[in-house]
Amino acid sequence: MELLSIATTPGAGVWAIRARYCLVRLDEFEGQTKRAGDAYQRIVLDANDDPAAVRSAVGLGRLSLRGGAFAASAAWLQEAVEREAPVETRAADLRELAVRGVLRGLGQGSGWSPSLAERFAVDVRSPAGLARLPDGGWLIADRKGEGVVRFDSTGRPTRQWPLQDVQAVTVDLFGRSFAAAGEKIYRLHPGEATSIARQGGMAPVSSIAVDAAGGVWMTDRRGGRVARLDPAGAVPEVIWDDKQAKLDHLTWDGRRIVAVDLKDGGLVAITPAGARLLGDVIFARPVGLAADAAGQITVLDAKAMQVVLLGPGGDVRARLALTTAGVERPTALTLGPDGSLDVFDETAGTIVRIP
Repeated sequence: MELLSIATTPGAGVWAIRARYCLVRLDEFEGQTKRAGDAYQRIVLDANDDPAAVRSAVGLGRLSLRGGAFAASAAWLQEAVEREAPVETRAADLRELAVRGVLRGLGQGSGWSPSLAERFAVDVRSPAGLARLPDGGWLIADRKGEGVVRFDSTGRPTRQWPLQDVQAVTVDLFGRSFAAAGEKIYRLHPGEATSIARQGGMAPVSSIAVDAAGGVWMTDRRGGRVARLDPAGAVPEVIWDDKQAKLDHLTWDGRRIVAVDLKDGGLVAITPAGARLLGDVIFARPVGLAADAAGQITVLDAKAMQVVLLGPGGDVRARLALTTAGVERPTALTLGPDGSLDVFDETAGTIVRIP
């Protein structure tokens, strides 16, 4: 209510515009894309010289990405980059993602460059989870080691959280890090791991993901149940229950949770209203799943030795043979905000970054 009051107060000056921007950003988080798009455009027109207008251009770029309008997204994001959008908006990275979409639409390759792949040695042999950090580094759950380790973008370990029986890690939209270990869910702070809830009847979980509202989603070890932990909750609430399925590798695609069913190799989209199959592509041995800001889903198929990119509706948009990047035994996957790939190659204990 305070933001709305400021946004509509005569004489509030620049604070009114900035309060309007904050309200629109909340609309975007809540999935009110049409209303958010109209409001972002009004800010750009009404206050083009204000920093809120630059952030609004980034917002329009994000919304265009979500709608599959890659050329329009690239244009908005280019404008924001030229106007020196703040680093935290990731305007340059999102522009790169939009350009990849344009090139794929024109039939100019997969959008990835395996010939330019880089390898980073990390002191982990069997990751239970892999996530890209905002600074380009990684968060890895070490199944055989000492809990969760943070690595910088060169592969150097910079922080360690000694959690026993670590099962999964994830990084949310705001760069906050979470882990599942033992019977608890943890928030990872620079100095410590803070328990935020017990896993309850879901323990031990096999994967976790965080939605835009801060809710932590999880699958149990058997994959027959999916639960959500409310940010203010103490125990997770079961959202989906099907003993015939084996869901794993949860990821938040910006609107919903997506998982892969290890029994039949298909993708499943999950919301509080229920679950449904996503597309008709079947994967031989999916071991990794990630989503980008455009709502595109990337699947690592270890048996087929390829990465497959699908649109939000499950349509195949690109395939990449991992052998072309020198990957021998892929076991985990994560994405950068620019759409680049990070694949964990267990043979050499390295992360292969494919730009």
